[in-house]
Amino acid sequence: MKPTGTKRLKLKCDILLSNYALKVNLRRYTMAEKARLQMMGGDWDAALETAQRIQGSDSQNIEALRLIIFYLLSCEAGAYTRQLFGST
Repeated sequence: MKPTGTKRLKLKCDILLSNYALKVNLRRYTMAEKARLQMMGGDWDAALETAQRIQGSDSQNIEALRLIIFYLLSCEAGAYTRQLFGST
């Protein structure tokens, strides 16, 4: 039995929304992976920019928050330590 009329339209809308949600989530995942790879490659500034871009579209993204915190702990803590104890 095939859906007809409004049921068919609702089914099409549900499929389109599912596909859109999948694309958005996949894009966020790939951007987070890109930021992680940039960080592993030593391109800290690019990784931070990518993580901030993710946060701009999804402020609750755990992976972006984790990368930003890791950046702050790694890079900014080093600058603060150099400021306190002087550069060697």
